[in-house]
Amino acid sequence: MNIRQYLKVLILGTLIITWTSCSRKDRIPVFDPAFEAYIESFTTGTVASEAFISIRFTFPVDTAVQKQLKATDLLRSRPKVRGNLSWPDAYTLVLKPEKPLKEGRIYLFELCMDRLIKVPKELRRFRFGIQVMEQGFQLSQWMLHALERQGNTIYYVKGEVRSANPAEFKELEARLGLKVGGKELKLHWEAANGGRDFNFTSDTFNRPPHLSRIELITRGDNFFIPAELGKEILFNEKEPGILQWRMFFGEENYLWLAFSEPLDPQQNLNGLVLLDGITPRRFQIRENQLFCYFDSDFTGGSRIEIFPGIKDVRGRQASHRQSMEIEGIFPKPALKWLQSGNILPSSGNVNLPFAAVGLKAVDVKVIRILEQNVKNFLQDNEISSGYDMRRVGKVVARTTLDLTKNKTAVPFQWETYFLNLTELIKTEPGAIYRITLGMKPEYSAYPCSNTHFTNLPESAEEGDYWGSGDDYVDYYFPKGYRWSESENPCHISYYTSDRWISTQLLVTNIGLTAKTGNDGKLWVWAADILSGQPLKGTDLKVYDYQLVLLGEARTDAEGLATLSVKGDPFLVVASKGKEKSYLKISQGNELSVSAFDVDGETVPQGIKGFIYGERGVWRPGDTLHLWFMLDNRLKKLPEEYPVIMELRNPFGQLVTKEVSTKQTEGIHAFRLVTSPQAPTGKWTVQVKAGQSVFTKTVNIETIEPNRLKVNLITSGQLETHEDNKFQLHAAWLHGAPAPGLKARVEISLKEGQFAPEGFRGFNFYDESQPFTGDSRVIFSGNLDAGGNASFNYRPEVYRAPGMLTAVLTTKVFEPGGAFSIDQTEIPLHTYNRYVGFRLPDPLPDWGNYSNEKPLEMDLALVDIRGQPVAAEATLQLSLYRLEWRWWIS
Repeated sequence: MNIRQYLKVLILGTLIITWTSCSRKDRIPVFDPAFEAYIESFTTGTVASEAFISIRFTFPVDTAVQKQLKATDLLRSRPKVRGNLSWPDAYTLVLKPEKPLKEGRIYLFELCMDRLIKVPKELRRFRFGIQVMEQGFQLSQWMLHALERQGNTIYYVKGEVRSANPAEFKELEARLGLKVGGKELKLHWEAANGGRDFNFTSDTFNRPPHLSRIELITRGDNFFIPAELGKEILFNEKEPGILQWRMFFGEENYLWLAFSEPLDPQQNLNGLVLLDGITPRRFQIRENQLFCYFDSDFTGGSRIEIFPGIKDVRGRQASHRQSMEIEGIFPKPALKWLQSGNILPSSGNVNLPFAAVGLKAVDVKVIRILEQNVKNFLQDNEISSGYDMRRVGKVVARTTLDLTKNKTAVPFQWETYFLNLTELIKTEPGAIYRITLGMKPEYSAYPCSNTHFTNLPESAEEGDYWGSGDDYVDYYFPKGYRWSESENPCHISYYTSDRWISTQLLVTNIGLTAKTGNDGKLWVWAADILSGQPLKGTDLKVYDYQLVLLGEARTDAEGLATLSVKGDPFLVVASKGKEKSYLKISQGNELSVSAFDVDGETVPQGIKGFIYGERGVWRPGDTLHLWFMLDNRLKKLPEEYPVIMELRNPFGQLVTKEVSTKQTEGIHAFRLVTSPQAPTGKWTVQVKAGQSVFTKTVNIETIEPNRLKVNLITSGQLETHEDNKFQLHAAWLHGAPAPGLKARVEISLKEGQFAPEGFRGFNFYDESQPFTGDSRVIFSGNLDAGGNASFNYRPEVYRAPGMLTAVLTTKVFEPGGAFSIDQTEIPLHTYNRYVGFRLPDPLPDWGNYSNEKPLEMDLALVDIRGQPVAAEATLQLSLYRLEWRWWIS
């Protein structure tokens, strides 16, 4: 063996020993800052079992290089992770494991950097690691529900469970059970959030015997039930009494009480529920649950007092007083932003409001997205949120904000604070700032009798705290993290990046509004945010997604600029002096107009037309006098362009055709002659003007006209909860009354359309209840000497899905048997009040809603006149998931 071969073997052996020894340490390698020039971000720390391994580089990797590399040559792991290696883009490498990673295991990875780019010798191998969370289950809440059904009370239990890693129903069924009076009931499970959140509902059961227990049964050592939730309910109430109670802290702090019987929702509860002598601001009753909302926040040691007088749905009252202590319940440390937008005017100091509770201090980090990088950043991000900060921004400030300086702050109550950005940074025109607030265990003001904050691991150090040594990644799980303690503010596992809050701000005084049309025109308005006045002389540039300049303009005295752009505009950049502003105008970023009356007609050829005649029905052999009104304001057609009108019979056969080149004020006149033997039915008139085609249906019938004038007088609407009065009058067409004639009135019901003014886009109809109406006679008799008759009628409708339409058909018979007929439609109100909802516009590409964002809907309560009902009401909202499988027809 020569020297060169010996050195190769020695080097190879050293690499193998180094890699093997690294895995034996069973520790995640510390990030080497020397790799910051090549590695933008990577997966590390504590991850879920189904996590992907992602590495994002600061440099693009050529497609040819990507194809040449094998997974085993590029990324090695110990233990070995089998999976698919892919490149979503030139900067990102992703390893998708074939099966979930083993829970609780540490995986070490080694990336061969020299296969991708020329690097210094000491940086040829980039080593990092992850630790997979142990599987665990935690009960979030469980509640006893009571319903009144035909004079009896039935009960069921609902609850929520979280899991650390995705789980299957069989795992939940094996670990959690419910017993009532010693008998186990079946739990029915539903999954959400990718199999991490679960809801369960028990079978219903009758009222348990006195002193029976309703208890949760856990199996295994990885199912955690917080002490404040409890594991059992003692059913010791023979009258309406409290079985469960709990304080909730959030946007509104409220006390939740679960009674043994469903409560009367109409009762007055003032003075019957006190918390430390304080009366709730308002009450809300849902079945057997009472929600008590207070004006002030609460500390621990509060005393609940329930006085006699609370009634259930059967009118029974609680006859004795109940008192409970709520001890040691404090709001957990938390942060939230108070500003609603992401644009701040630059008027002196830039103050950013936020709220905090249970904290003595917060850490602040500010990243500036450089002005020259903003357009690239907005290609894949929004002004309000984003990622890949290393590629486009720099950390410009880091500090700790002491919250104890606010001497007026009330302990354990949400307090408002202001972050003065002007003191931290010098704002750059046109830059976007990402501000992150974080918390550490030592900043907590939460009272803990036995904290786990002593001997904090090195993960609490500054560099690792902001994300594995990377200032640009908002991801942090401390060493020693335990998922089962993630909701415990007295454990280090509570203080992860899940508790941080981030926002992005554009500091500018230029406000932009843009509108686009189908003709390629773009209107842009610029206004001063501080004064609201138009900004004259603002320079505008419009780019497409590839950042190719599509057009430029300058606003006029009204702050308006009109541009004709070819292609798909993506971004508007406005500048005036040192100020800059940005507005994304790509599809999906437009504002919803569903709440406004913006209906119109699309004119694809630039031509509009309208066909009309002198009447609505003709007989066979009549001449149809028809006119066509042409709107050619864009001059798409020459002045004497021929307009063709065709008439087709009900079988689609062409009967006659006329051509017109002369028009008066845009109106063309046509005379179409029909044969006396022409078939009756619905005929079609078709007009061709250039490439545009317009159609109208006309009726040609052999009809026998009414000889009597029939008039059925109503109040204009019907209601099911009262008698409705009708008056019928009939007279001959020459004016003489029609005494003694037989008359009959029939009613048939069909689905209605309740659309009160001011509630555009709301749906007041229950689509889940199909309705099929029948026909019935509501009057049959003879008219009096004046040709009149009157009668009352109260409709009977069972479970109507909303407002219905009543079709009233009146027939008055002549002595010879012929009859004259009249038909009218009026609304039929089956309820005194209606509940409506309005959904936001769906996503433009697929016409659906994203399951990654909250779905905000509007609700309305109106009376039968369409007027808002200013009363507190309990609404029950049900959401149904519809599933479809292509193999099932």
